[in-house]
Amino acid sequence: MEADFSNAKIEQNIENNDGIVIGIAYKTIIDMPINVFEDEVKEAIKKVTLLHDVEQSHKDATVELLQEALIATKEKSDAKITSCKEKFKYFIKGAGKVADKILAPLSSLATIATFFGL
Repeated sequence: MEADFSNAKIEQNIENNDGIVIGIAYKTIIDMPINVFEDEVKEAIKKVTLLHDVEQSHKDATVELLQEALIATKEKSDAKITSCKEKFKYFIKGAGKVADKILAPLSSLATIATFFGL
């Protein structure tokens, strides 16, 4: 009988590091079962649509970017994934003070946070 590592957690301890570590590999998203990412995209969309004190246009843009991320990941398109991440980065920069309200629910979902580098 073989061990099942499908739900294994990978941890890495870094000591004496004076810099910033960005450590979740792009490959993690591509190789994971797409249904896990899809489920978290659906959850993220629910959370974003329920946000208070966030304009509808910001919610709509966030939902659109989440849907784009899902499509790009399903297609395993490096170009589309990169484009989506760039759009998200500039959208958040332009969102101003509301960015924290948008990022909070997204950051709580591991695959979404990994995809967008949160």
